[in-house]
Amino acid sequence: MGIKKLIVSALIMAVVLYAAESFACDIQEKYILCHQESAKFAEKITRDAGSELEKYEIITWYISENINYDYIRAIKLPKTGGGPDLDYVWDNKRGVCIDIAALTVWMLRAVGIEALLCIGTVRGYPHAWVETEIDGEVYIYDHENRQEEEYNTVMRF
Repeated sequence: MGIKKLIVSALIMAVVLYAAESFACDIQEKYILCHQESAKFAEKITRDAGSELEKYEIITWYISENINYDYIRAIKLPKTGGGPDLDYVWDNKRGVCIDIAALTVWMLRAVGIEALLCIGTVRGYPHAWVETEIDGEVYIYDHENRQEEEYNTVMRF
């Protein structure tokens, strides 16, 4: 790995860890007990689902098809800092990995599915994704990386 790539990777990791720290501080107050609009929507779209797995599939399909990665926010985030912004991602239908993963976790929890926001690295780059266990099987949902990857988790919320 070249020095330039190493420096960029270190800077991105610092931003992700800063965002994770901010998120951890506000998790109960702002993110776990919030965003009723997306919670009601999650309940609505999963109303006819017969199992937790069906609910998981419906919500992750919705996120994949309707929420886009926000490259402009990705550029601005290192300057502004902060954790995920559920209002931003819900209202604009776009966000960075931590926004999208946090929204996915929130919607899954709103329908009774235990889910964790994971922050760490994928292929050596900072990233956020969702982990959940349904019927004894662990599922990883990653909006940006839909193939099997090696996830190195630093924090779980």
